[in-house]
Amino acid sequence: MRQYLISSMHPAVIEAARIDGAGELSIFHKIILPMMLPAIATMSIFTFIGAWNSYIVPLVVIFSPEKYPLPVLMGYLKGGKVAENLGSMYLAISMSVAPIIIAFMFLSKYIISSISAGSVKE
Repeated sequence: MRQYLISSMHPAVIEAARIDGAGELSIFHKIILPMMLPAIATMSIFTFIGAWNSYIVPLVVIFSPEKYPLPVLMGYLKGGKVAENLGSMYLAISMSVAPIIIAFMFLSKYIISSISAGSVKE
């Protein structure tokens, strides 16, 4: 986040806002935060995927199979009768991937705008 802010935020923008009479909170909310949206979206996607695919921590902390998250539940069910029915295993895999795809669909426009931000010469 810091590196993105250093590369995208020019100090002249903040100075111009101060000359116009904007306070520090106003500068942050109206200038810096909108410019940081691509970095925030990227970090959100990576954090969500990391938390969603977490396997070891829920396996160690949660003792009840009824409360297992989907990745742990798929590993738990692999040894049972459900593993014989491949259709249910494929359904569980597609259900575990669907939230990641949905999160990426909503946040991808910010990532694409961040990639193309450096390609425009001013």
